Amino acid sequence: MTITDALDCEKVAGVTVPSMVGVSSPFVHVLSIRPNPADDFIEIVTGLSTKDAEVILADISGRVVLQSPYYQRINISSVTPGCYMLRILSPDINATGRVMVVR
Repeated sequence: MTITDALDCEKVAGVTVPSMVGVSSPFVHVLSIRPNPADDFIEIVTGLSTKDAEVILADISGRVVLQSPYYQRINISSVTPGCYMLRILSPDINATGRVMVVR
């Protein structure tokens, strides 16, 4: 690259831009929540070990409405209809998804 200043002085400079193919993080994983929207139960699939994992369901203001150990099938029949964020937390997993509860 050639740079020219206001006095017509030129300077040749090299620029190296490193390329990044991807970012790996042991704490972010995809999760599947079905059915969605849901009414009485949701099924959660992570594809990873869920030993010692915890399920947290929070409303859009961040208020926790359900908290339990991880089970693949979670009863949400006591949850008021609305949009919620679901988190799965363990030493190996930090996954978040959205759940719509309808009746």
